[in-house]
Amino acid sequence: MSRGSEWTAPASGVRWTTADGRAAVRAWKRSGLTLAEFERRHELGSGRLRWWKRRVATEGTRGAVKFVPMLASEPAVVAEVVVHVGEVEIEVRADRVSAQWLAQLVSEMITLRPKT
Repeated sequence: MSRGSEWTAPASGVRWTTADGRAAVRAWKRSGLTLAEFERRHELGSGRLRWWKRRVATEGTRGAVKFVPMLASEPAVVAEVVVHVGEVEIEVRADRVSAQWLAQLVSEMITLRPKT
């Protein structure tokens, strides 16, 4: 049974808040409709709900990257760290940046990366 009509979109031309986006995603999931059908029935722009779906899915991931201190038994060797986020690859020398800075960078990259 489709319950897609229980949700009302914000007025046309009004910028959605995060709460609006979350409510829309919840209503779509409960509706049983395809994403495209839900957008059509509620006269949403193509891709709007898809954008909010990705945005809501990534909430709470900020700050999720943690680095654990490590004690080396051998003398330290300068190592390169390679980080992959999506299609972006960053290579840094471990002796040039702090673990905290690298964790912050990765967290921001995850938050800002384009969704496909």
